[in-house]
Amino acid sequence: MNRLIKFRAWSDKQTMVYDIDLNGFQYLNTFLKSTDSVLMQFTGLIDRNGVQIYEGDVIKCKDITMEGQELTYSGVVCFEDGWYSIETFVVDGYPSCFIPFNTGDLPLVIGNKFENPELL
Repeated sequence: MNRLIKFRAWSDKQTMVYDIDLNGFQYLNTFLKSTDSVLMQFTGLIDRNGVQIYEGDVIKCKDITMEGQELTYSGVVCFEDGWYSIETFVVDGYPSCFIPFNTGDLPLVIGNKFENPELL
């Protein structure tokens, strides 16, 4: 199995997200030591528009409950306990929770937590 390993980074000083072209992990280590950047890894998944999904992205999802109700929610993609999940906001009156990243419908990237804090 080939898995594409990609990163992007957020820099508070430059207030931008930028892709990192890795020429081996030595470059990555040097990059992290020389900047104040926050590193976000590509999940290996894409949204319904073909946009790559990274940690820190804010996504919108639809799912069907066991009772057959359609549920729409949004949240931040995060890596917790060895797997990607969605840290949700309020979902139909329920408080924030972590949902496994296996939704019934392909998610939609609507921003990221650094450039779009108003989505949180």
